Parts: sequence; structure tokens; C-alpha cells
Amino acid sequence: PAPNSLRRTVSGFAVQRYRSETAESFARHKTVFVSDFLRRAFLRSVPDADLSRACVIHNFIRYPFLRENAAQAGEVRAGEVLLVGRIDTGKGFGEFLGQVAGWLPPHARVAIIGDGPLRAQLEARHAGPQVRFLGWQPYGEVIRMSARSHVLVVPSVCEEACSTTVLEALALGKQCLALARGGTPELAAYQYYDGQLQLAETMPRLVERLVGMLGRAPVTVPLPDSFAMDVSRAIPQLLDLYAK
Repeated sequence: PAPNSLRRTVSGFAVQRYRSETAESFARHKTVFVSDFLRRAFLRSVPDADLSRACVIHNFIRYPFLRENAAQAGEVRAGEVLLVGRIDTGKGFGEFLGQVAGWLPPHARVAIIGDGPLRAQLEARHAGPQVRFLGWQPYGEVIRMSARSHVLVVPSVCEEACSTTVLEALALGKQCLALARGGTPELAAYQYYDGQLQLAETMPRLVERLVGMLGRAPVTVPLPDSFAMDVSRAIPQLLDLYAK
């Protein structure tokens, strides 16, 4: 808590050496960042790094599986709000539930898939007729529920590097709400239609947009044959990088 001059000098030397060795390592090796946000964050920490051999390739998904489990218009549940993820600090579940309390329209239901250290606390405080905690679910069930939801919410208050949940929602044609943090804004490039991914600067604004969405009919669109970040299209990018 109160380092003396020797400790400060040694710590400074250690940090300088770490940054220098890191920069040298990144110059020698090819590096894939899963978002430009992550690349820029790295450069803030190691500003002298040579990233000429690095590239940005977003996370990839199993699009054929998602497409097989897509919902038809009549299968989408109006008012169904879905959140998926580890219920832990930084994921924003508590902040979202605290903000949305009292604002949900009567027909709306929030389903939360996932487990984690904060689940018991949040379930005791927020579970009720309009909020259900479903715990861990198999991946196939997560996708089926996602496809049949009205809107997916990714309330992370931390800076997600590249949210796979957002990518899956977009690939399924679902409307998705998230905070404009980390690498999430970059994923708007994969929208099928304007406004599919809606970004909010604050949690109150996110809830305000959610209430507006729930007042309108769910959006259902025909899914294309392929998705830009399907694994079959992402792996060739990786192979090309390492072939050079």
C-alpha cells in the first residue's frame, strides 16, 4: 500500500521489461484479435508493439445449426425476453433486473439462462411471474429458445471483446439489445436489417428501448444461406493468415 523508492523502481523495471518482451513476442508471431477493440486495448498497454503481422477476425459460430433451429413467424413468443450467460459480476444481470423492475409491460416475460455465483442472490430478489431463472441449459435448447424469443438482451457492463451471444442473435435474425461497450458495436456489421442490433449508452436507456421493442410485433426475417462469421468462412481466414 505504501511502496518505498526501491519497490517503485523494481516494479517500474519489471513492467518495462514485461512490455518490451511482449512487444517483441507480438512482432515475431502472427496474432489474431477477436475484435478491433481488443487490438486497440492491447496497443494502449504496449504502445510500441509491432502488430503488422496481426489481424482482426471476430468469433465464429455454427451457422448451419442455428439456421436449422430457426423459428417460423408463428413460433416466436411476443413479449419473451431472453438473457444468456454466466450470472456473475460484470455481466450486468443484476443491473438490468434492477432497472427493468416495474417497467415491463404486462405481457412481457424475462427468461434467464445460465448459472453463476450471483444467481441465488438475484433469483431471491427478482424471480417472480415475469422473471424466470432457468439455470444451465444444453446448447441446443439455448438456441431454440433464442430463436423463439421476441428480443435478446446482452446487458454486460464489462467490455466484452466479442460477444458470441450477440453474433448468434444476429445470425438467427433476432433483435438484440446491448450496451455500447467493448467490441460489441463492431458486430453491427453483421445485421440483416437496420436496427437489429440496438446499442445503448446506459442501462436506463437500454430498458427504455426494450420497452419500446416489446410494444411492437416481433421481427421475423428469412435467413440467408450463409453467415459471414460461420466457422466454414472464418477458418479459411485463419489459414490464409498463417499461410503467409
